[in-house]
Amino acid sequence: MANQMNQSRICALISLSTIAWAAGATAQTKPEAVRAAAPQTSGVWRNAVGDLAEHKWGLFGVIYMTVFPGRDEVIAGVSTRGLWSSTDGGTTWKQLGEPGQMDFRPIQVTFDPKTPDTFWATGIYGNGIYKTTNAGRSFDMLSTLSGEGISVDFADPDRRTLLTGGHEITNSLKLSTSSGRSWHDLNDGIPPGVTLLSTGFISGENTIIAGSDSRTRPGIYRSEDSGKTWRKVAPYVPAYQHAGFGSKPGVIYWAAMPSGLLKSEDGGKTWAGLGGPVTTTPIELPNGTLVGVGNLHLVASSNCGKTWRPFGPATPFQPIGVVYNSKRRAFYIWRFTGSYDRSAIMRWSP
Repeated sequence: MANQMNQSRICALISLSTIAWAAGATAQTKPEAVRAAAPQTSGVWRNAVGDLAEHKWGLFGVIYMTVFPGRDEVIAGVSTRGLWSSTDGGTTWKQLGEPGQMDFRPIQVTFDPKTPDTFWATGIYGNGIYKTTNAGRSFDMLSTLSGEGISVDFADPDRRTLLTGGHEITNSLKLSTSSGRSWHDLNDGIPPGVTLLSTGFISGENTIIAGSDSRTRPGIYRSEDSGKTWRKVAPYVPAYQHAGFGSKPGVIYWAAMPSGLLKSEDGGKTWAGLGGPVTTTPIELPNGTLVGVGNLHLVASSNCGKTWRPFGPATPFQPIGVVYNSKRRAFYIWRFTGSYDRSAIMRWSP
């Protein structure tokens, strides 16, 4: 139906704008709980829903989660209720922005790495692309577009270049060079037979990367002229997910279809298929360990995704994604629900 979400695809849209920042990482923070090489199995998963969104959730409930960089603050995106913030581990939640302003299903928050109080937010089945410069106390609507995600060219000090795409619509990437005031389609330069997914992203000045799930021309495609022309750089088909940037320059992780991990070490010019048990793009902890979602378990890799091990106690459900709050030394997982469910978000502290 037009007002319903393809659950298999929205399950994939859980990766964050930068992997290290999604984990709430800082270079100085190396919690002892995640430094050990041996799997951590102690502890239990605890409820972290609290009073989230006054228990009034739209279809699929908690859609998205992230951690505010450098703060003891976790953000949850709730269907039809917008973004909510908790600074006490998920016991109480406060709405970001004005009530009713973001009535969509939140898909992605992208933090400015220089000034994280500035971030962009977008969603589907609702209105707009938004930007805040005061940590979410208020938002300006940049566009009425319903975006599958929002990518920003951080090589531009003025942050004028943005990229988004339509929900579940191939070849729908749109680029703005006016900070979101106007947009233009990138369809003209797409090679015949290529179907670019709307989860493409900006990888550098004038550089865009997107996956194609075409039966005849699948793979990862790269444009170095802002979408005017495209070149296939890898045969792999990325999952319908957002990619994540590692803490080292040029490192990009991307979940593969149907599972496993793709990795680039040169800003997306070349890619390696690492395989593995992960079903989502992983997060990177402050000590460099990757943590992702496996089958009813978190999995961890201490060698950049080459091998993986079970990590933590078994999860109480199959998570949509995982984020890590380094200030609280806590992992959060979440799942979709038909409406409010007190077990939709769980927290574990090693």
